[in-house]
Amino acid sequence: MTLEEVRKQIDAIDTQMKPLFLQRMECARYVAEEKEKTGGNVYVPEREREIIEKRASDVDTDVREEYVTFLKHL
Repeated sequence: MTLEEVRKQIDAIDTQMKPLFLQRMECARYVAEEKEKTGGNVYVPEREREIIEKRASDVDTDVREEYVTFLKHL
């Protein structure tokens, strides 16, 4: 595969990720609004830790740190 082909593949992946990211942000906004109504904390460190451990457990160690960083920024 050429560098140009890889770049096109990355562009295609980024294009697919954008609507999923926006959808996730909309869900996160809804969660924040609901927690505001009920007085719940928006950020729950224990839940974040559980989610990250679950989702990163099968990620190759070569990129796991980057993936965990990605999840934390979400």
